[in-house]
Amino acid sequence: MRMRQVATCQFEPAVGDTDSNIASIEKFARDLPDAVEFTVFPELCVTGYDLDIVQTQQFSIPGSMTERLSEVAHATETDLVVGLPEADGDSVYNSLVYISKSGVEATYRKQKLWGDEADQFDAGTTPVTVETSIGTLDYCCVTT
Repeated sequence: MRMRQVATCQFEPAVGDTDSNIASIEKFARDLPDAVEFTVFPELCVTGYDLDIVQTQQFSIPGSMTERLSEVAHATETDLVVGLPEADGDSVYNSLVYISKSGVEATYRKQKLWGDEADQFDAGTTPVTVETSIGTLDYCCVTT
């Protein structure tokens, strides 16, 4: 039986340079051991965590950015969870997207915005549960 693994990858995204950030995501995913089937990347890693660029860099889901990330997932044979600013109509969300080799599987919109995030993002309203290659993934907001 093959042992399935999850990886978390931390890197400092280049603010506003989505091409460089996608290249970093792909490099990390390619360099992981073969047993890794599922990889989690940082919040807003596609654009870099900078609230000043949110109004100029936001992406529809699905869309061209998630298509690029789907290509990475397919090429590296690992499912990805990545953070990006999601545009939906007049709203913008700080979102995590689960992308498998088949494309977008689920999107979680951050519910508890802190500091100046609330000036740039709308808050999500629901948790998300999705079946993945490694088991059930619950995106949720825990309040204490």
